[in-house]
Amino acid sequence: MAVPLRGLKMIEAASASAPPGLWAAIGMCGRMAADLGADLTRVVVTDTQGLPHPFLDAGKTILRMPPAAAVLADLVRSADVLICDPALLDELALAPRAVRAIISMDGGSLPYQDSEFTIEARAGLLDIVGDPQRSPLRLGGHQTAYAAGLSAFTGMVAALCQQPLDRARDLHTSLLETAIWLNWKSLAVAQRTGKAVKRAGPNAEWPVLPCIDGHVVVVHRNQEWQRLMDVVGNPLMREARFQSLAGRRQHRSELNAMLAEFFATLTRQQVHELSLRHKLPFGAVWSPAELLQNPQMLERQIFRPTEIQGRSVSLPRLPVVWHGASA
Repeated sequence: MAVPLRGLKMIEAASASAPPGLWAAIGMCGRMAADLGADLTRVVVTDTQGLPHPFLDAGKTILRMPPAAAVLADLVRSADVLICDPALLDELALAPRAVRAIISMDGGSLPYQDSEFTIEARAGLLDIVGDPQRSPLRLGGHQTAYAAGLSAFTGMVAALCQQPLDRARDLHTSLLETAIWLNWKSLAVAQRTGKAVKRAGPNAEWPVLPCIDGHVVVVHRNQEWQRLMDVVGNPLMREARFQSLAGRRQHRSELNAMLAEFFATLTRQQVHELSLRHKLPFGAVWSPAELLQNPQMLERQIFRPTEIQGRSVSLPRLPVVWHGASA
């Protein structure tokens, strides 16, 4: 299959001082490039960075080496693209390449002081997620880092589309700026209403509720309210105070308590069937293992087997179609 980045040589490397969030962002940028045909070499400079990562390492050549400036500089000189963090450039004084995708934590301050947790806090993301009666929790996985990797990849491809390629172009992406962009709705609401969005916890408009074998997300819009009342069957939900969007928001804690009582008696599969039958946007929380066997995921071929370090693992494929074939 023809792929758009075939023939391009790329180097991916992070400094020894880079926190895990930067490795993940750099690795995600490189992973998408490798999926689209780039000849990508990931340079590992510390033992910690060298831990196997089946998802991010797929399609890459892994090169373990000491942080020697001369050796790495030679590799970079022979490449079309360098994906790295700003500390690596400072430490090794690497010469400009045709394209350098430089990913930082907060825009460039060194030495690194932030983790993904503090980046998400500074961007306001942690102030809108979870229960206000509990300590803030970091978003699961590496959501902010992966989003920054996608941002860097987008800029890198845009730069590669410019001609000629022999002119140096630096692209700067940061986890902080990406997280602020991800939280744009909070900024818009604050500007419009003068009030910052805060964690709602049990009073959330769309709560996450326990059921018999896990949790479900209960989403209901104004146009679905009649159907939701019919499904739940609680006569208290038909009181006048719940019959407007403003009224439901004013009495949200009572409404959510009634919904919690109803969903506590159901399994996730029963909730899923109710959702399909009544056209209500409920969402069961599935584990990764369950997603691998989900009929819709199987039908759409979301996951594909990938050979990594001598073993086959199922990974999400890149959701891109190029000349009629999926990447």
